[in-house]
Amino acid sequence: MPTLRTIARYLKLPSLSWGLGVGFFLLILLATTGCERRPLWVYRGGYAKLHLKVDWKLFEEETPTGFTAIFYPREAGRQPLTVISANIDGTDVNLPMGTYDIVLFNQIQSEYSNEEFRGMDAFYTSEVALLPLLQQPASNAALYGPRYSRVVTRAEVFESPEPMALDTLHGLIVSEDMVEHTSLIHYEDRHKYTDRFASDTIYMNPRSIVWKLRVDVHVKGIANFRSIRGSVFGLAEGYWLGRFRQNTTAIYHTFETWAGTRTRGSEEEDGILSAELGTFGMMGLDEFQDEDVQLNLQVLLRDQQTVMEYHFDVGRTIQIYPEQRLLVIDVWPPINLPDVEPSDETPSGFEVDVTPWEEEEVVIAM
Repeated sequence: MPTLRTIARYLKLPSLSWGLGVGFFLLILLATTGCERRPLWVYRGGYAKLHLKVDWKLFEEETPTGFTAIFYPREAGRQPLTVISANIDGTDVNLPMGTYDIVLFNQIQSEYSNEEFRGMDAFYTSEVALLPLLQQPASNAALYGPRYSRVVTRAEVFESPEPMALDTLHGLIVSEDMVEHTSLIHYEDRHKYTDRFASDTIYMNPRSIVWKLRVDVHVKGIANFRSIRGSVFGLAEGYWLGRFRQNTTAIYHTFETWAGTRTRGSEEEDGILSAELGTFGMMGLDEFQDEDVQLNLQVLLRDQQTVMEYHFDVGRTIQIYPEQRLLVIDVWPPINLPDVEPSDETPSGFEVDVTPWEEEEVVIAM
């Protein structure tokens, strides 16, 4: 079989080594002048990388151990994206192009034992609400006021909410340019793009949505006092997260602990009975009537037989301090406790006690 060298001689071609050299030179010339050189890029998917930065300075109750952020796309047919982070200062988020509404709160849903989350598949229906703690038997109806005895036979009672901070953001736009910016990475930077392209930042500032209710009951004849029970009806059951306001469902709270103080310098032994509880606040109504919020009290006197019952409609007189997230019910003028002889089993006429009474006798309704 003839070799390449033999064929070259037959065709009177230059030597093969010379021809290979010329061919190699032409290839280099073509590569450097015949086309435009383009950089090599790596495609990493059609989403933008953003950094979610969270500032907790408006949440004074406690330091959270994590947070939940839910991104609700406005485009039809798309599902919310839930991001959970143990880094309370923030985290990176990858989002496809679109417009988003955001709900952010401390902790994760399962860490709340007194609340339940409802309607979380949509921004404007997302809601946190208190779970019923217990049901009082109908024999205790007097503690819950006339509204209770007319409407229901058993009352659901609720504990205070756990500390909760919330922030929302409306209309975050992830544009096509943002997606393209973070979807193409230079080949040489393919191993370090995590830090290189986290340039767009979302700022969130959660603040507490839990209020404090304080009740101050002014009393004349406090020496006749033995113990007290109380409830309040008309505070909000929960909070609409996306709307950033209380819902419109009214519930009962009971006061767990009372404190009593005598008024200094009072010859008639006047005093104040006070209690506090946590709440989501007033219902999300545009205006209130007196009967929308009711304070109900039962006072057992020192003879351990006489029970005084009081009901106060305070929907328009309750004091609201938004900056402190504080509600105050100040019962004035004072309630009058009649003089009674102390029971032999009562060592003192001034003691705060929240133990339920098995037998009740309502003597006076005021």
